[in-house]
Amino acid sequence: GPGTKRKAYLVLVLALSDTSAAFFYHGTTHAFRPQSSALLASIKSTSSSSDLQEVKRNHRISLLCKGIGMAEDQANKLLDKRPQLLRYSETKMIKTTDFFFFEIGLSKEEYIKMISLYPNVFMYSVDKRLRPTVAFFRDEIGSSKWKWIACRYPQIFSHSVDITLRPRASFMIESLGLERRADLAHIASKFPPVFWLPECNILSKMAYLKEALELSTSELRNVLVTFPQVLGLSLEKNLQPTIEFLLSEDGAELDVKYLKYFVLYQPALLAYSLDNRIRPRIRRMKASGISFAYSPPTIMSYTNNAFDEWLEDQTASWSISD
Repeated sequence: GPGTKRKAYLVLVLALSDTSAAFFYHGTTHAFRPQSSALLASIKSTSSSSDLQEVKRNHRISLLCKGIGMAEDQANKLLDKRPQLLRYSETKMIKTTDFFFFEIGLSKEEYIKMISLYPNVFMYSVDKRLRPTVAFFRDEIGSSKWKWIACRYPQIFSHSVDITLRPRASFMIESLGLERRADLAHIASKFPPVFWLPECNILSKMAYLKEALELSTSELRNVLVTFPQVLGLSLEKNLQPTIEFLLSEDGAELDVKYLKYFVLYQPALLAYSLDNRIRPRIRRMKASGISFAYSPPTIMSYTNNAFDEWLEDQTASWSISD
């Protein structure tokens, strides 16, 4: 609750200013205050750079453990993986922690996961970057999942609202013909990376889908609003090979009309692995004399066990030789 978060934050402040915070350094125990320039100067004059790094690392581990609630081994692993955390301003780290705990309402677990995924979040100004980005998705776009966006895709904070995010929103409204603000909110809530993918990348995939599946503008819009993740798939490695297989005689032998129906019903069909799911299942169906065109439109979303049971049910009641 708020009391727990406030306590965690006060501990973070104390971890930065506590005069009794001691570290075993060069065989001697020193009271180490990061704000004490005199102490730092004394340490620098008598110690090697590796010793100084060790002191700094120990202090940063104390900050991560006492202030944020990380386990010590977790903090060590994070610093091993993300050594840039040693370079960030502690004052900025305090302000950033305050922002995510109290304004955004992240739990300790969510915050630890976020900074582990993207520690560069400490680079950005709360007032000039973090708060305006959250406000953009929450108030301007109207996404109800703005907290999830911040936690799951913290790299969104590397993009300026004025230079990247707002212009990309206008681009999507125009290129997709979005008629409702809610449509843009749905796209943001399901696949935030669409706000930083190159426009040429998005346009090439839209053009391919529209032509290959003979989609109208409104049908294309429905696909992208329902499953914007399709824009994150590679055109050459995912979309094109999958669609070609589903249309080919060696594959699912669908005509465009049937494939269009399947994609409109469940656009996620295009995201399943061609080699690990789509091709093996269709080959098994064909070997049993079952046409993919007459299978449930969500057949590729079945678990392996569910698919096995479905296939067994189809072949148990009739024989292709009858």
